[in-house]
Amino acid sequence: AGNFHARRRFAAFRALLDFIGVDLNRLQFSWVSAAEGGKWVEVVTDLTERVRTMGPMPEFKELEHEELWSTFAEASADKSKVVNTPELKEAYDSIS
Repeated sequence: AGNFHARRRFAAFRALLDFIGVDLNRLQFSWVSAAEGGKWVEVVTDLTERVRTMGPMPEFKELEHEELWSTFAEASADKSKVVNTPELKEAYDSIS
């Protein structure tokens, strides 16, 4: 019953990704038993190669520029680049 539950959840997840515009070639659902280590390696390797060939998603590259996501990676040295409101500064300070 768990496999069928997972398949239904995957179908809903796939529909959601399709709705938001994610290329469904970046997604795969495979039945692999714990005893099928070789098949697992093959499935993961094939999907990884396929996604690498496709390259980064253009939608996320656009978001990166709009939301300044790349700044977060650089922010460890200079918090002023990201933490520019009192609310964000308070939230950041509470976790750092």
